[in-house]
Amino acid sequence: MIFAIRTEVPASLDGPNSAGGKERQKAIDFYADPAKSKRSFKFRAYKGDDVAASLEAMFGRKCAYCESDYGPVAPTDIEHYRPKGEIVCSDGKARKPGYYWLAAEWSNLLPSCIDCNRGRRHEYEDGRRPSGKGNLFPLADESKRATAPDEEATEEPLLLDPTRDDPEEHLEFILEGVIRPAPRGDGESERGRATIDVLGLSRPELVRSRRDRQIWIDDAITYFKEATTRLQQDPADPFAKSVLERAMKGLENSMDPSAPYACMARQQIQPVLEEAGVSFDK
Repeated sequence: MIFAIRTEVPASLDGPNSAGGKERQKAIDFYADPAKSKRSFKFRAYKGDDVAASLEAMFGRKCAYCESDYGPVAPTDIEHYRPKGEIVCSDGKARKPGYYWLAAEWSNLLPSCIDCNRGRRHEYEDGRRPSGKGNLFPLADESKRATAPDEEATEEPLLLDPTRDDPEEHLEFILEGVIRPAPRGDGESERGRATIDVLGLSRPELVRSRRDRQIWIDDAITYFKEATTRLQQDPADPFAKSVLERAMKGLENSMDPSAPYACMARQQIQPVLEEAGVSFDK
């Protein structure tokens, strides 16, 4: 997961007279009737072509959560950070409705792969168990759970939002593609732990994919270090200059926001560049 600046609101969701604005008001009016609290409202506005295109552009056709490139293998899920229809609360019970007033809110939408967005069973080292967000949205204090428009302002979400939070403050990547909560004080980031667990960021296939990327990054780092050492001995060495140029290009591409697992790449590459006195602007 890597921080992304949210782009301008797509036209179909922009303002009260847009498709999203009109649908939002209809949903609010619908749930104003207590008798309809357990019923489902059909949300459509968030599925607009311009919404999907804007999300793909904002995250470089990557899942906003795990940073996998979903383009070649699966369609994008347009994910609601705060679930629209139903919420699974901290006691494990489902509550309807969800954050219905945010179903067409641009700030609540993210592109997601299927495994991060949907609750599915995966084979972990300790056995087969479910992971994936589904309708989960854990809070630090369940008593602050919003039930009406604007009440969400007082919530304290545990799940990271890559357009509001800096994931690098809460997530740490170590050897073999493994992810863990970043250290915080004498413990670990609570938000990092919740994000890993809810989204299944430690699911085995994802770890293997990150590990494969890490092997490539490790090789590029090795070439960078070897070329740097040779140039210290002979600044005019043309072969070392060529190797260093290619290695730097590869490292920079790996840290680009549109690259798969860029957060992991930055955590591994930036210390190496800093030690060599090379600066890199995010």
